[in-house]
Amino acid sequence: MNDLKNLICEIDAAEEGSSDLDCKIWRTLGSPLGRVIRSVRPDMHYICTEGDEVVPPYTTSLDAGLTLMPEEWSWRLHFQPWVAATKSQFSELYHVSATPWDGENLLSGRTVNGAAINPALAICIAALRARQS
Repeated sequence: MNDLKNLICEIDAAEEGSSDLDCKIWRTLGSPLGRVIRSVRPDMHYICTEGDEVVPPYTTSLDAGLTLMPEEWSWRLHFQPWVAATKSQFSELYHVSATPWDGENLLSGRTVNGAAINPALAICIAALRARQS
């Protein structure tokens, strides 16, 4: 659980998605461990196990990032420009709210959030927080 907490902090601090973060997510969630081999394509990496498995680009692809969201969770993505409290500059962030769903109702007391400069990172943060709760 501590590994997941540290990973969420690392993704939260990231300014862009990366294959290194994708591999850390892959490993932290209990996927087969192995040696990372960089392919010819910079956007794809492989984990060597008994058979090669493609590491999804979680932090750069909305589709891949959404595979991290637990099935019983409802999510919402929105874009919000804002002025950062600690900076005097204008920032544009994507926000994701995720709430567990019991099949009939949203369980609003357990909502988790993620915010990042790109939507895939925001989805990753919220999805990993959902898995953590």
